[in-house]
Amino acid sequence: MLIRAHNYLLILSLFAFSCSLKAVVIDKAQLRTECDNYPRHCLNQVAELLPTVAVDSLQFYELKLLEFESLFALTEAEQLFAQTSQYILKDELPEYFKIKLYIYHAKSLKNLNRSEESIRFRSQAEQLLNQVNKNFANPELLVELLNLQLYSDFDPALGLRMLQQLDKKFLRRDAPRFKFELYTNLGHFADRCNETQKSVIYREQALRFAYALKSDYKIGEALFNLGSSLQKSGDLSDARQRYMASIEFAERAHDDVGVNLAHLYLANVALQQGQVEEAKTWLSRLSIENLPQPRHQLFVELQTKLSIL
Repeated sequence: MLIRAHNYLLILSLFAFSCSLKAVVIDKAQLRTECDNYPRHCLNQVAELLPTVAVDSLQFYELKLLEFESLFALTEAEQLFAQTSQYILKDELPEYFKIKLYIYHAKSLKNLNRSEESIRFRSQAEQLLNQVNKNFANPELLVELLNLQLYSDFDPALGLRMLQQLDKKFLRRDAPRFKFELYTNLGHFADRCNETQKSVIYREQALRFAYALKSDYKIGEALFNLGSSLQKSGDLSDARQRYMASIEFAERAHDDVGVNLAHLYLANVALQQGQVEEAKTWLSRLSIENLPQPRHQLFVELQTKLSIL
């Protein structure tokens, strides 16, 4: 009787647990807002929600994509690689998830300086997207794929033209998140093409849509990018203002990388303006551990210059 009672209770508990999985309702809009604003908080929320949904369900894959996106935003390349590697060899995956998986896996490899492997997975994402959606009818995924090619041997002028075509095609589309990504990447490619004034215009548009999203993280990112274009155009005063403003929003979003990038570029602007002590102050406030690897060279250059002044 004790064994039967124990089994009965076990069955009841398993039934209750399975019901609780089915009963979970995730407020997608609220979670999306949280992830836009606070990638670190987003990771914590996703970690709490994943055990409450059925593995391989639509909700499960949606949560995993938010996890990948947040890890990329936080430049956690090793963690992103570890997470995407768990699924990269699985065949039975939703096609949209698989495309995004290949994209984020390629991004992690690229940030880990494994360029050849990154190109291979980027190509797989392109091939799968062609199969699923001829002529890249999904504009969001095309923008992401072009972003992957930003610092490769891909002709930046071609990328700029492709994004400009998307801009014309979806000019009236009311989609702030898509428009933010589109204008952010238009700014990046214009910058790569040394079309500085165009990059300023595109990055001003990206900032407008970041405000429309009410995302502290994206506003901070857009302000920093705009500051970079203004600095290249020679408008050091306005660049300084944008970098300063980006710190406020990055701090709100707990974006340590964004805060440190702004400090680095404020030091650079101050040095260009001949403000040596101010440049030293900005440089002393940043942590190189929270700088993306490609920015380490600028840090070392500034440190060397300031050490002899």
